[in-house]
Amino acid sequence: MTDHIPPEGAVLLHLRHLHTRNCRAQTIYNRRRSLARLARWADGPILYLTGEQMLRWEDERSDQISPAARAAELSSVRQFFLWAVKQHLIDSDPTIECSMPRAPRRLPRPIADRDIAEAIARAEPKVAAIIGLAAFAGLRAGEIARLDWAEVGFRDEPPMIRISDGKGGHSRLVPLSPALADLLHALPRANGPVIPRGDGSRRENSPSAISGISNRYLHAMGIDETLHQARHRFGTTTYRACQDIRAVQGLMGHASITSTQIYTSPAAAVGLAAVMAASQLSA
Repeated sequence: MTDHIPPEGAVLLHLRHLHTRNCRAQTIYNRRRSLARLARWADGPILYLTGEQMLRWEDERSDQISPAARAAELSSVRQFFLWAVKQHLIDSDPTIECSMPRAPRRLPRPIADRDIAEAIARAEPKVAAIIGLAAFAGLRAGEIARLDWAEVGFRDEPPMIRISDGKGGHSRLVPLSPALADLLHALPRANGPVIPRGDGSRRENSPSAISGISNRYLHAMGIDETLHQARHRFGTTTYRACQDIRAVQGLMGHASITSTQIYTSPAAAVGLAAVMAASQLSA
């Protein structure tokens, strides 16, 4: 173990390491939040936490957040300690005895078409465009926040949206439907972010700001779903239209088709027909 870095400086050095590796701003933001929560729990620097302490932390967190959230948090914290071991700041990873929680397989929860239609019809242009980008193009909140006018190809043939910095740093093309093009045309056109900030700055919004704007609006309308469920709606409807999960995987920007399966739900009529076929016994 080396002692040339004070324990309280290790997190800052780790975040600088992520920046040097060109990790996405959202990744660095999430890592900072996870480590800050652990520091608040520890009431001090986290570098020299023991395995026993980490097991106690894991136990307490199991009563506070969902298994999926715990898995993401543990993964983030573990990456910090693995980095610290490689940097010879500590001798071993204190999370080695922590178990990754098993999360139940999630089901698609698409927002209803009637709710999307009503929400867009009554929204001011910025909110309508945010909802449309999720429901009609499958963009994540972070992708909506970073979307630049230079990436909206109104004149492409066919018109396309270019996602240049999706999750994991991956890029993809998503066709721009006429309905979404109309929503985007209603926004003030300028260089820079498609969704303008409320303070008038030319900088991009944060993902949390995009989610907050749309979710507050939806809930004020009495719609319980969130912006992310508009993305569920995109995955479900595109899958029902083409029955090609690989195509939907590409449109949604998933690295794994397992992720795509969470968002895709066949139409009820398809399931009914399949069950009816299974009930027919051949002679």
